[in-house]
Amino acid sequence: MTGRRLNEGQLEEIKILAKTMCLKEIAEHFNIGQVAFRAIRSWQLEIDEIYKEASSSNRVFTKEEIVEIEQLLQTMNLERVSRHFNASINSMKKARSAQPELNEAIINGVASRSGGCFVKQKIKKVELQKSQQRLEVYTRDAWDKLDFDSLTRGAPPNISYEDAISRFYKLKNAEKTKRIKEEIRELGESDDLL
Repeated sequence: MTGRRLNEGQLEEIKILAKTMCLKEIAEHFNIGQVAFRAIRSWQLEIDEIYKEASSSNRVFTKEEIVEIEQLLQTMNLERVSRHFNASINSMKKARSAQPELNEAIINGVASRSGGCFVKQKIKKVELQKSQQRLEVYTRDAWDKLDFDSLTRGAPPNISYEDAISRFYKLKNAEKTKRIKEEIRELGESDDLL
C-alpha cells in the first residue's frame, strides 16, 4: 500500500518548521490531517529523523537576547516569545535549564507583568514546594537514623503514607519482640522461684 509522499522541497521545509512547530502544526501547515500525516511518516521514515534532528538542536541565547526575552515576557507568553526567536517551546525549555541567566530572566519577566501578583504567588508556591521537598528528604533521612523503640513515639511531620505504614509495622514487630523477650525472662525468673 502506497500513499502520498512529501517531496524534497517539503522535507527541507520541515527542517525549518521543526524549530518552531510540533508535528501536528507541521501537518496543518501542509494541509494534511493528523491521521494522514501519521501514515506518511510511517512510509517516509526520514520525516521523523529530520524533525528530531532539527528540533533537538540546542539554542544558546546571547545576553542581548536574554534581556529582550525578559522585556517581551512582560507582555507575551513564553510560547509567543519562543516563536519570536524562531525557537520551539521545547528548545526554549532546554535552553532555560542549560542557561541559568535565561531562567532568571524568564522568571523576572513573568513576575514583572502588570497584574503579575498571581504569577508571583505561583512562583512563591513552587519555591515553597521545592523547599518542603528538600526538608522532607532531610527529615526522612534523619528519621531513618533514629532508633525505633516504641509505638508511642510520634511520627515525623512530613512522613508519607507508605512510610507511615512501614514505620507502624516495624514498631509493632519491635514491640512484640520486646514483649516476648520480657515474658521469657519473667518465666525464667519464676522457674527459679519454684
